[in-house]
Amino acid sequence: KHPVVIYIHACVILINIHIMMTYPSSSLLLSKKAYCSRPGSRLHLHPSHVHSRSLGLTSPSSRLMMMKMKKNISTPVKKRSMNVKVNCSASSSQQPATTSETETDMEESTETTAATATATTTTTDTPPAKSSSDADSAPSSSSASSSKCPMDAPGTAEVLLGTDNASPTSNPPPAREPLVDTINQTGGRAALTFFAVAGALGVGGYATVSSSEQASSFVSRVADGLVTNHAPGFGGFLEDAYLTLLVTSTLYSLWAMFALPRKDNTLLGWVHVLSGAGAFATSLWALALERGLRESPDWTWMWLSAALYTANALSWFPLLKYYRGSEETRNAFFLSYSFVVSFQGIQLIAWSAQPDAPSWMFWAVMPFWFWSIRKIAESADFVVALLPKSVDAALGEGNFAAVALADARARVKGIKFDTPTVTYASLNLAAAIFDNAYMALYTALGPAGFWHTSQMFNDDDFHLRLIKPAIGSLTVSVLTFLTTLAVRKRIPFKVAVWLNVALASVGPWIVLLWHKLLDFDEMWFPQFVFDADYAYTIPAPEIQGAFAALVAR
Repeated sequence: KHPVVIYIHACVILINIHIMMTYPSSSLLLSKKAYCSRPGSRLHLHPSHVHSRSLGLTSPSSRLMMMKMKKNISTPVKKRSMNVKVNCSASSSQQPATTSETETDMEESTETTAATATATTTTTDTPPAKSSSDADSAPSSSSASSSKCPMDAPGTAEVLLGTDNASPTSNPPPAREPLVDTINQTGGRAALTFFAVAGALGVGGYATVSSSEQASSFVSRVADGLVTNHAPGFGGFLEDAYLTLLVTSTLYSLWAMFALPRKDNTLLGWVHVLSGAGAFATSLWALALERGLRESPDWTWMWLSAALYTANALSWFPLLKYYRGSEETRNAFFLSYSFVVSFQGIQLIAWSAQPDAPSWMFWAVMPFWFWSIRKIAESADFVVALLPKSVDAALGEGNFAAVALADARARVKGIKFDTPTVTYASLNLAAAIFDNAYMALYTALGPAGFWHTSQMFNDDDFHLRLIKPAIGSLTVSVLTFLTTLAVRKRIPFKVAVWLNVALASVGPWIVLLWHKLLDFDEMWFPQFVFDADYAYTIPAPEIQGAFAALVAR
């Protein structure tokens, strides 16, 4: 088979493994019968209550670590330690919480050695922070902070491996909506499976195999095209300036993915890294084709790009559960996820106008309404939270507006009223509203009516539509990764904030209006311009056909 087809099959296998691996196998699970004691005292763990299978201890060094823990489990070692957080609550759930090793993508840490494995307690008189299994449930009762802890009472024990400052946060994240979050992740996995299967089946056609002579001259042809295919005027300068920033940031991110130290080597962690690297590589390939040759990629690229971006966005969730940054940044990751997945729906919209596109692609777009609407709500939180405090007093207490404002402030707690924040919050909300209008018009007109004006009167827009969603996903994903580097203090946080403005907020608008940089005479938003000589069908012919088929039955 063609190498691209083999790669897609490999992606399908990795994706299925990723779906089954809800928690990394290396997380330490403790029995509910682990001994509890009063706050401030040492937690004594009986060796029989530490499940070695849950540790995934297969290597000699891992077994040595387990033997060391059983022998000196209560002996403190000054060099390194494992902080244990015990949360004895009255919750009916008896599933122990686990800590993903992928949290090291969010914070700096060093390797844990077998000779320094110990267990110490970290307890306070204040209620402990929620563990990951409680994140989507109601707040725990006051018994969680009680000094009396029955051995057999339902509870959770969370062990944070390999961190010196892994004490519970004093301000646990507010609980999100369990049902909505379930739909969010389950829907993302369904979309990922759809993209992978469609690509493996060759929907739209497989990539053509180029000869060795063409492949060897590709770089030189692109290099020559950077000069000969330069857009005229200020638009060409702006195009090159923005693409230079985007490509440079992408290449640095690719280097950082593999060059910077990593503690976790689990399969789930590598799925996140490889899917991100693959998604970035596919976008760089599309940029090379467009900027150097003014050509578009093929169907194989489309399915592969959509699958990789969706897989990479899905694998953010294990990292977010253990992220210790501000609530503003935490919810920015959720917003990034919604934008990236919704962009894959827009990519389906773009490719549904291809002559060889299957008719069912119109219906494949409809599930992405969930993320399109969700990103409006998530981006609105940032704008609402920036309102002055005087608005709270004016709204009073107990009414719907006051509760909504208070909830928004809680979800993005820590947000600052400064120029970069106001800029990216406003542009994100505007982009979310525009994308929903985009989706609504496509739903009403169908592929033919939606793309008619662009196809007939805006050649550059109709040509660029095939890669705009993927490049928009690249801008958001690169910024998300750079934000994790800022949290780990690999790059200055102020640099990440301004890159947020340039890449994730202003960037998608530049990508949307890319056609204006090549030909300023083209329409700003041709999809919203109607041709008086064209017979539009509302609702879309696809909807009318489906309704007629239902009536006929």
